[in-house]
Amino acid sequence: MFESSPANAVRRGTGRSGRMGLWALLFGLSACVQPPSGDGAPPAIALHGMTLRQYPPGKPARVVRAKEVTYQRGTGVVAGRSIVVDLPPGEEFRRGGARIAIDRAQGDTEGKGAVAEGLIRVETGAGDVGETVGSIWDGEARTLAGEAPVEVRGPNYALTGGSYHYQADTQTLALRDGVEFRSRPVAEEGASAPPPPLDLQSPHLTVHHRERRAVFGGGVVLTQGDLVVRCPELVAHYDEASRIRRVVCTDQVRAEQGDRTMEAGSGEFDNVRRTLTLRGEPVIREGQRWIRGEVMTWEVDARVAHVEKGEAELPAADLPDRPQAARAAPMRVVSSRIHYTADDRTARFDGDVVARRATMTLRANRLVAVGAEDGSLQSAWTEAGPVTVVDGNRHARAQQAHFLSNGQRLVLTGAPRFSEGESWLEGDRVVFFIGEDRVEVDRPRAAFPLDRAAGGSDR
Repeated sequence: MFESSPANAVRRGTGRSGRMGLWALLFGLSACVQPPSGDGAPPAIALHGMTLRQYPPGKPARVVRAKEVTYQRGTGVVAGRSIVVDLPPGEEFRRGGARIAIDRAQGDTEGKGAVAEGLIRVETGAGDVGETVGSIWDGEARTLAGEAPVEVRGPNYALTGGSYHYQADTQTLALRDGVEFRSRPVAEEGASAPPPPLDLQSPHLTVHHRERRAVFGGGVVLTQGDLVVRCPELVAHYDEASRIRRVVCTDQVRAEQGDRTMEAGSGEFDNVRRTLTLRGEPVIREGQRWIRGEVMTWEVDARVAHVEKGEAELPAADLPDRPQAARAAPMRVVSSRIHYTADDRTARFDGDVVARRATMTLRANRLVAVGAEDGSLQSAWTEAGPVTVVDGNRHARAQQAHFLSNGQRLVLTGAPRFSEGESWLEGDRVVFFIGEDRVEVDRPRAAFPLDRAAGGSDR
């Protein structure tokens, strides 16, 4: 067993190259094996069962062990095999220190370059494990690179990638040639069960570890359960345990969950609250139904959408076949806010509601619409205040309105009043037959001549 003196170790470890613990310690071996000068000196010196300790000022020691170390006098090359490096917690490895195991490595004595061959395994005190085969260290650029696949896993994540490039000064890791990342989601307080793992796939990845930020690029696919999000580039923000807390897509976003698709100019997924917030003309589609607005928040677990300044199109039954009239006229609704529950196929429109179908326009404070399984409008009704209706030169007002027969009839109740020109009627119920020149008033209590209204019908 060979152990270097503290003085030699410190002298080799305080320069620029000494900031990279593994290679600084490996190159520091040359301080211990320099042969005497002059003719007859051996061309190489070999050490077996070697231990080297480096003592940076005011810091715990770094330790290198190797089965064999060889120093070539003519070239200044130091080589070793079966190398194990123990690094204490610090600036270079903050996650509880690290142990690095290398099959074989060699480099120059000045620390300008080194090559590691065979399996390289890194373990941190926090439970991270990384493996690859072969690496090249550039001491002047302070970069570590490899062309072989890389696998890293920890208590809350797993990462694989192709070739890699690591910049020591900025602690930036870039992976290329296909990247797959899986993170254990952050469970919200009080949740009965943890959500499924979050998977990310992309052609390349750049990890800015000091900022706890990972940039996936080249076309990214995020998957969690039945939620799939796609965008050109995605920025993931993670915590100290390497769990992703939120991801941001700054460009076109497309999300899918079940039968629903969502699109927007940008999006942010909160992995704690389990919400997807979309901006930039967001729209959600389900069959022929669609809802859009300025900002949309999608609750992933509840399958509920909240939309600000929204508009929706709700397919409805065909209208009567009339010349120059569109039979398949959907209902269009705009409002200040929309609350859509996908599982119940229910949309609630709140604030300044305007609903249009064919030539008819309805205004109300709130409208609730329920869709059928085939995607068409099953029924809709108003709440929270009076209603006004305009259909050509026909006007009506009431306390409630109810769309029936898949949107073919509008029934007004609650002191309804119907007028056409200077004529008007009041009754128990006013029925508009949408797309037809037909209105019926039940039990009219006052009547004036009307050209196009008939009263006394059961409907």
